[in-house]
Amino acid sequence: MRPFMTQPTKSTDLSVEVKVLIALSFYATGSYQRPTGDIAAHSVAQQTVSAVIAQVTQCLNLPHFRQKYIKFPNSENERRATIVGFYKKKHMPGVLGCIDGTHVAIKRPVEHEERFYCRKQYRSLNVQLVCNSDMEIISVDASHGGATHDAFIWGHHPLKAIMEQLNNTWFLGLLNDNVVASFDVSCKTN
Repeated sequence: MRPFMTQPTKSTDLSVEVKVLIALSFYATGSYQRPTGDIAAHSVAQQTVSAVIAQVTQCLNLPHFRQKYIKFPNSENERRATIVGFYKKKHMPGVLGCIDGTHVAIKRPVEHEERFYCRKQYRSLNVQLVCNSDMEIISVDASHGGATHDAFIWGHHPLKAIMEQLNNTWFLGLLNDNVVASFDVSCKTN
């Protein structure tokens, strides 16, 4: 990330490594700024944390990073390698990925607030993620507000059409936060 981020010019400036760690701490907690800035190891003002999160997030959203690190296995060979990875680790045949939605807290939006107010009673994005057997993210959809149900996101996602064309290929996911289900090519739960 170093070439894409502002380099420190003064001894009091935060290094790229510290900025990334602050942002990762924020991403991991899902809390908006204050808990991250209050962590004793950081000793960083809330305004600085806010600026760091914006800078690191902007950097991660560059096409360079998205295309390099978030890759759905499009070729038959890539898909087969992913399926074999799940089989070797968990003895589950035909699994191409694990899918779930997670709520990421956001500031109160100015427009269409109702689209972002989630069932957990805060404003969020409902982010759909798919990972492979190595826990690498192979698909992200962060385009829906927290009021959007996971099933709606999946029903309108381009991956659904891809999965419908594949035979004996599955995504594993959760139903109601505690029941494991597999989604076959017709998107029925088993």
